[in-house]
Amino acid sequence: QSISCAESCVWIPCATSLIGCSCVNSRCIYSK
Repeated sequence: QSISCAESCVWIPCATSLIGCSCVNSRCIYSK
């Protein structure tokens, strides 16, 4: 199950990567 982190990563990396989100198709996604 993937959850949107309400952040995009088109120009900058995901700040939410600190809590486990990753960049997928220009969106920050959290996948368990």
